[in-house]
Amino acid sequence: MYSVLSAIATHLRAGLADVVPQPDAQITVQPARSGLKPDKLPRVYLIPEGFELVNQKLDPGDIQTDAELPSTVTVQKAFQQGFGLEVYGQDAIATEQLASLAMGILLTSSHDWVQAFNQGNRQAQSSKQPSKQSSKQSPKQPSPHYRSTDFTTQVSLHHIQLHGAEPCALEGQPGFCIKGVVLGQLEATRQIAESETPIQTVSIEYRLSERN
Repeated sequence: MYSVLSAIATHLRAGLADVVPQPDAQITVQPARSGLKPDKLPRVYLIPEGFELVNQKLDPGDIQTDAELPSTVTVQKAFQQGFGLEVYGQDAIATEQLASLAMGILLTSSHDWVQAFNQGNRQAQSSKQPSKQSSKQSPKQPSPHYRSTDFTTQVSLHHIQLHGAEPCALEGQPGFCIKGVVLGQLEATRQIAESETPIQTVSIEYRLSERN
């Protein structure tokens, strides 16, 4: 999901500000690897890879039908969003420095990012509902809470894992490719019109099983 990688890019720009002169232009999220050209070194690309909904057995006890419950159907499902973090420096030493720092930032700070991301999402959701209190949300923090007619979706994160790294090249420029995955939960909700019967609420809780 673009919003998830955008949040990671925002924090990398802050953490790499001492070694990347123009972080807003040189640390970017790209929809695909094809066509990229690292012409303004150093360069850092975040590239989305496979998005997978984790299939887990549904406990029948999680499904409830009760006319007194709120008129919504909600499904919560775990997901994995793979990503590639590619770094390119002026030379081999600069590339190694950039890759090492990027991995260090991810390993030591991702827990705080996850909390900030989820907090921003909750604030975005509450701001769409009538309230006497105004929500304070940072404009720099993406919040994937989407709504259309009777449907809403939102994402919350659990944690970010790094799987490894290896040398790579792009347009003849040697670099370093870091592989990672974002683990989280996708929640989808449908509001049921009063004329529809029966009124049903489905609340499905999934637990993430970490993959090595």
